[in-house]
Amino acid sequence: MAAAHVPRKALSHLRFRFLLTLIAFSLNFALSDQPRAADPSTASLRETGGWIVLPDRVQPRLAPSLGAQKASCFLSYKAIIPAKRLEAGPHSSRQDWLTWEHDATRLYLPIAQAVPEVLPQAPGNLPIGHERVDLEHPLPLCYEPRDLRPIDRKWIYVKDREIKMRSEAVRYAHRMFEAAKAEKIHLRVVSGYRPAKTQRWLYLRKVEEDGLGQKIVAKPGHSEHQLGTAMDVSGLDPKTVLKPLFAETKEGVWVRENATRYGFRLTYTPENSGKTHYIPEPWHLRYIGMALEKDR
Repeated sequence: MAAAHVPRKALSHLRFRFLLTLIAFSLNFALSDQPRAADPSTASLRETGGWIVLPDRVQPRLAPSLGAQKASCFLSYKAIIPAKRLEAGPHSSRQDWLTWEHDATRLYLPIAQAVPEVLPQAPGNLPIGHERVDLEHPLPLCYEPRDLRPIDRKWIYVKDREIKMRSEAVRYAHRMFEAAKAEKIHLRVVSGYRPAKTQRWLYLRKVEEDGLGQKIVAKPGHSEHQLGTAMDVSGLDPKTVLKPLFAETKEGVWVRENATRYGFRLTYTPENSGKTHYIPEPWHLRYIGMALEKDR
C-alpha cells in the first residue's frame, strides 16, 4: 500500500507540537525529581509516613500491650515501618503505640521504640533560637551543625574530653564562665553537642534501666543537644553533677539568676515539666541568642 502523502507544512506543524510536548514532559520530570527537604522545625509526628526502629532487635506485639503475644517476625535498627500512631490518651505520648499491617497481620510497637522518619533538610545550619525540637517535633537523625567548635578545655568537667557547640554559643558560654569565675563561681561543662547515634545509645541504656516510660533521656532526633546549642553544666562537686541537688548549690543559683544575660535559658524547669514531659534539669542550658533573649 502506498504511504499517505503528508503536506510539508502539516509535517512541520506536527514536529513543532511533538517538540513542545517533549519539552513539557522533560520539565515536569525534572521538577518532580527534585528532592523535597523537610523543615525539622515544623515536622510533626503525625505528619510523617514512616518510623525508624531504634533497638538492635525487637519483636512487635499482636496487640497494643506489653503483655500481649509477640509476633514471629523481628525488627532491627534502622528498619522503617509504615506505621500509624495509636494514641493511648491525652498527655501520654510515651505510652502510645504504633500499628501497621504485615502479611495480613496487624502488628504493634511501643512508640518509645521508634522515631519518626524525617527527610534530611537542605544543607546548612538551623537558625539559632528558632529551632524547634521536643517530643512532637523531631530533627533528621543526620542533622549536624556545620559551625561546631570546641569549648576551651579549662571549662570542661572531665579534662581529657573534647566538647563542642556551635561557634556563637561557645563564644557566649566562655563569657558566662568568665563572669561567674569573677564572682568565685566555678562552672564546668559536662556535655554539649551530641549526635543522634550517641543519643540513641544513651536513650536505649536508660530504657533498659528504667523502662519505656522513663522521662530523663530524650530519643534520638528529639534532643536539644543535637542542635549544638545546648549544654549541661555543673560545679566542682561531683555529688551534684547532673543531680537535682545542683539547683540548690551556689553554682546552680548563679546559673538560674544570670544565664539569660548571656543568651542561655533553662529548658526543663519545675514550672514546665507538665508540658515538656521531662523532669526538671537545673543543669541543662540552651543558647537561644542574645537578640531573642532581650526581646523576651
